[in-house]
Amino acid sequence: MTVVDHKQELLETAHLYKIFKDNEDVEREAKAHLFAKKILKNNFIIGFAGHFSSGKSSMINALTGETLLPSSPIPTSANIVNVQKADNDFAIVNMRNEKPVYFPENYDFNAVKEFCKNGDVTQIDIGHQGSVLPKGITVMDTPGVDSTDDAHRMSTESALHVADMVFYVMDYNHVQSELNFNFTKELQKYTELYLIVNQIDKHQTSEMSFKDFQQSVHDSFAAWGVVPKGIFFTSLKDFDFPGNDFDQVKDLVSSTMKDWKGHMGSASESALSQLKDEHIKFLEDEKQECLQAFSNVLEPEEWEMREDLKKENALVSRRMSVQDFENWQTKFEKSRKELLENSNIMPYELRNALTSYLESVQPNFKVGLLFSGKKTEEERQKRQQEVDERLQTTVSSQITNHLKKLMKSSLKDAGILTDVESLSIDDMTFHVPFSVVEEQIPTGASVTGDAVLNFATSISTGVQRWFIRETDGWKKQQEEKFEGLTDDANTEIDMKAQALSQKMLAIQTLEEMESKIDKVKKSYTAMLPKQKTAAEEKVEQWLNEFEVSIEEMTEFDPAMLEQDDQQHKKQEQQTHSMEVASFDEVAVLERANRTADVINPIKGFAETAAYLKRKAGRLEGQEFTIALFGAFSAGKSSFSNALMGETV
Repeated sequence: MTVVDHKQELLETAHLYKIFKDNEDVEREAKAHLFAKKILKNNFIIGFAGHFSSGKSSMINALTGETLLPSSPIPTSANIVNVQKADNDFAIVNMRNEKPVYFPENYDFNAVKEFCKNGDVTQIDIGHQGSVLPKGITVMDTPGVDSTDDAHRMSTESALHVADMVFYVMDYNHVQSELNFNFTKELQKYTELYLIVNQIDKHQTSEMSFKDFQQSVHDSFAAWGVVPKGIFFTSLKDFDFPGNDFDQVKDLVSSTMKDWKGHMGSASESALSQLKDEHIKFLEDEKQECLQAFSNVLEPEEWEMREDLKKENALVSRRMSVQDFENWQTKFEKSRKELLENSNIMPYELRNALTSYLESVQPNFKVGLLFSGKKTEEERQKRQQEVDERLQTTVSSQITNHLKKLMKSSLKDAGILTDVESLSIDDMTFHVPFSVVEEQIPTGASVTGDAVLNFATSISTGVQRWFIRETDGWKKQQEEKFEGLTDDANTEIDMKAQALSQKMLAIQTLEEMESKIDKVKKSYTAMLPKQKTAAEEKVEQWLNEFEVSIEEMTEFDPAMLEQDDQQHKKQEQQTHSMEVASFDEVAVLERANRTADVINPIKGFAETAAYLKRKAGRLEGQEFTIALFGAFSAGKSSFSNALMGETV
């Protein structure tokens, strides 16, 4: 397979890389970068992980039938070693922020190890000309998962994510540890996982049958939800040891190396799927941390009922804006003006009635021949009544009901709405007098379409002015109620507003995080044109980045070791000079005792004073403690007894 065969995988990886980077998910970003490198190199990676000194390197050498790796580990901060077949022997030490260092053919491997002691190394690539490894196969050795170095753990997890199959090697004495269960449970999600229990020659049949031991291993991992492709029990010390599965492991590795091209697609799909899941979990964890950080401001129950809090905040905000009569009056007038201007009080039926009415008030209007005067007046009254009825109906639905709601809500916002006031507003009647219409009748104009339109517009304006005059008196009456508000009430609402403001900030932040998670989930399903362009640009950048020629690398020079040595010695001297700084022992004792005497009577300092006295006593008596610590069954007790010369 070529890069072209994996074009879609590369694009998706680049797309995910951009998402991870934008969301500052450094771990997933590093994994996507490594995965892209694997695709571009078209490698099938067989990874080995496990405890420190569990025999990973020895297992790799035994399975391949050659010394691919040294028996002692390479001392780096991120000790990942990739081995592959090459046209010439070489070693490449990849640095974090510098150019890779290239060790050409016939290099001294000890020089590689020495060079790695002080540099910020990410991983080491080794090429063997005479290797039995097929072209395209990379064997990866990783640091011990039980390392105390965070850089080790992170580099191991990131590197194993791109492996097509992983052998997790455990020391016989440390199989059932929580670390193994947790690590392998995650590992099985994105790669083919096999477990190897090594050094089974340590097994004592007198304590437990080997069959029972094997079953206990299977049961323990199953209980943790770890279901590997296979569990093997091996010994490299005694190949004839009963139950040794070493040959089976060797056959599995050999068959995989022959048919590796058939495994590429499925491994890539599961790895990318796992990356997506991990990133969503990263964002969910980030949201939970944020919720925890806001716990003193926003209770979990309040987060669940955030819509109610938003309504309360809106109410308090309105209250804050109308704490005095002047502000309340300005706001009421503005809302009233908007309501009146937005009301539709000239529907089609009312305009038609106005047209007929306007005709009836013309000087030449006449109805019938006999008794025409009476009939004409009756028709005028009929048309006037129709206009009045339609106007009152329209005004009631378009203005009156809404205006009453506005009057109530404006008082409620100010915190001065009572039941009595609410009923009083409900009982108000707003009957627009017909004089408002009569005042707008145009003089000397014929009944044309424009004349009717201008007539209707004038009436609308007149109705708005009438409602303003009618409610201005009510508005003025409210001033007394504001004068009755106490300072305590205003202080209380100020404090409530401040508390709600903090809650709103927390809610806004959490909702933004939820929105981010939803956005990421949507971006997983399909790439937008803009995102696709960005992904294509990233793929092009990776192509250039990963095709670094030997000429562009820094070739190793023995002088580099001397420089590193000098720098290392200088740092050691500085550290040593700080450690052995002289001090006056008597003065220290006097100061410790004096401080203890001074603080002892102070409430709460008795324990500290006693601690200082004990320390001073031990220093004066020249007492010191030797502590031994280490893994379970490492031999601490036996070592202590040997050190003391008797069973203590």
